Formats: sequence, structure tokens, C-alpha cells
Amino acid sequence: MSQQSLEAFGAYRKALELFDLVVTDMEAIRNIPLCYRLISQQVASADSICANIEEGHGRMSRAEYRRFLDFARGSARETRGRYLRMKHWLPPDTVSERVRLLDEIIGILTSTISRLNSEPVGTIGEEESMYEVSLDPRPSPLAPRPSTLAPRPPLVVAHRGLSGVCPENTLPAFAAAVALGVDEIELDLWASRDGELVVCHDPEVDRTSNGHGLICDLDWPAIRALDAGSWHAPEWADVPFCRFEDVLEHCGGRVVINVHVKEPGSDGLVLRRTRELAAAHGLLKDIYIAGEKDVLEWAARVAPDVARCCLAGFDCGATMLDAALEHGCTRVQFWNPHLTPADIERAHANGILCNLFFGDRPDTPDEAVRLCRLGIDAVLTNWANTVLPVLRELRAKANNGC
Repeated sequence: MSQQSLEAFGAYRKALELFDLVVTDMEAIRNIPLCYRLISQQVASADSICANIEEGHGRMSRAEYRRFLDFARGSARETRGRYLRMKHWLPPDTVSERVRLLDEIIGILTSTISRLNSEPVGTIGEEESMYEVSLDPRPSPLAPRPSTLAPRPPLVVAHRGLSGVCPENTLPAFAAAVALGVDEIELDLWASRDGELVVCHDPEVDRTSNGHGLICDLDWPAIRALDAGSWHAPEWADVPFCRFEDVLEHCGGRVVINVHVKEPGSDGLVLRRTRELAAAHGLLKDIYIAGEKDVLEWAARVAPDVARCCLAGFDCGATMLDAALEHGCTRVQFWNPHLTPADIERAHANGILCNLFFGDRPDTPDEAVRLCRLGIDAVLTNWANTVLPVLRELRAKANNGC
């Protein structure tokens, strides 16, 4: 693989950026005796991220490439943990920004490793390395931005990010999904007590963190301090919750965002803030709001220029379509198996796109293919790394008239 493709790999570019920052950070604390050993360890682990990516890039074997990327990921996790322990000497903003950058690196590496795991064992050809160009989760000002009005079905929607591999609804999960090349990501929003839009599936933080309580009863600083990663696996320790604006900053312009609003909030607060934040980032056309009847009613009132997706009446396709037409939705999100070919045909006849909610299990690509052949436009999945290659093949065949 060429030097050009190495430099185009998002994780490598970010690792180089990180190394420069580490050197600067360590220089600032070099006169503190307690930090002498930590400084040398931190420089070494940051260097190890770059070095292992470089070494893996030079290997022609997929297995070897994957092995060295896994080494790089381990070094990134080590660097991340050490920054958290350096909170006693480094400014809080510095620690937060470095951890965020490392979460991006870990997310890209995780996505790449997952992709390599799903591909046949063998050598990597020069032409195959070009997929790395798209692995940067940060938006490029020159990149064409997708539109909810012009999809290329069948689309893959990463449900709560790459949630089968990473902790759900966290920045690493979203970064990994974007790096993998999904068409959309899906997330869930609740308003905290101080009015921040927190990304979390449940109304409380208990299941996916070491905290307790309803999001609406907690302020954002307290939520941000929780560990939202360990419940998924020990190596994800101290991954924090994120806000909607954090996702827009990191993923906006690279994917369409399916925003599942659980409840509208007082006087439609959640819908108002969703629209305000998307508008501030220039992303009104790159998001759509999914919700039940109360959410759709508020969305039509306070965010009429944001596309809507109907979740009302999920246990009956015909009922859901009636609700979608009533509330001016451009999408419905069917719940498998509560749909029929007639439901899909009726939706398309009314200009409505059809999402499919696939569930919380390792999804079966054959089932996704079957339903997409019936006309489903987008499949939500926790396992985009499994489903994406299969639906890409289906898309290619459709484009070739097969």
C-alpha cells in the first residue's frame, strides 16, 4: 500500500496530531517530580499508536495488518487512560479534548478491524487500500453532503452507532459507524435538568453507566462525569455520555442522522433545541426527527422544516402509515415483522421512504436482503459491520440492473 493511502487513513492522521499534542502537554508538566515516569510512558504509548499503524500498513497480509491495528488500538486505550489519571496536573479542558480525540482514533481503528474481520483472509492489494480514505469521522468541507431527500437504497442505519461493537450512543460508536461507511446513524435524545440534549436510549442513566437517576433530574456536568463504557466491556472504561451537539460536531456532514426524540419536553424544548443546533451547524437537511404522535405534533409546530419519521402505531404497518400521512412524515420506521409488502407499496405510492427497525440481536444479513428486495429503503442495525457489505452488494446489483 502506498504512502499516500497511509496518510489518507483517518486514524493515522489523528494519531500524528495526538503525538504533537502529547509532546506539548508533557513539556508543560516536565518539572513535576511525580510526573517523570508518566511523561515517558505517555510519549511512548502515543508514539506506539503511530508506529503500529505504520508497521501494519507495510504488511501485505490482512491478518498482520489487523494484528498491528489491534496493537495500535491497545496503545490508544492506554494513552487515553493515562490522560484521565493526569487530571491532577493537566487542565480539565486539555484532558477532555485529548480523551475525545483518542475516542475518535479508537473508533476508527475498531471499525477498520471489524471490517478486516469480515473480509476473506489474504493479501491486501493496492486498490483495496483506498477504502481508508473514507475512514475519517470528521467532516470535510469539500465532501458532498448527503440529503434525506435523495437516498440510494438499500441504506444502512447504524442503530445507536456501531452498538454491537462499541458502547451504544457514544462518540466512539458513532465514529466507528461513520468510519465503516454507513449511510446514516441513529441516536436517542433526552433533555437534562439544565436543558442539554443528552444522547441516551433510556430515560435514566442506570443501564448504560455507573450512575443512577433520570436524565431529566440530572445536570449535564454530572452526566458527563459518568462512565458510559464499562457496562459494554472493561476496555471501554470511562467513555462518557455525549450530547447531540457533540455528535453534530464530529459526524455532521458525513452521514444523515436519524434523531429519535423520546418525548418533546416542556413546551417542545427537545424539538426546539434539536432544530436550533442542527441549524447552527448547517445540517437541517441532514437530519430527520423520529418519534411517536406527541413528538410528531410538536415537531410540525416548532421544527416544520425538518423531515419527520413516524414511529406511531409500530405494531401495525397500516396504522403507522395512517399516522405518517396525518403528520406529514416523509418516512416510516416499520418494526419487523409488523409490516407487509402492501404496506411498503402504499408508503412508496405516497412518497414515503421505509425504514426497518431490525432489533437488538446480531442481525441476519439474509433477512435484511429479503426485506430490502420487498422495497425497504433503509435498515437499522446494531451490527453494521455485518450488514453493510451484504447490502452494498445488493445495491451494486440493483445499479447494474441485476
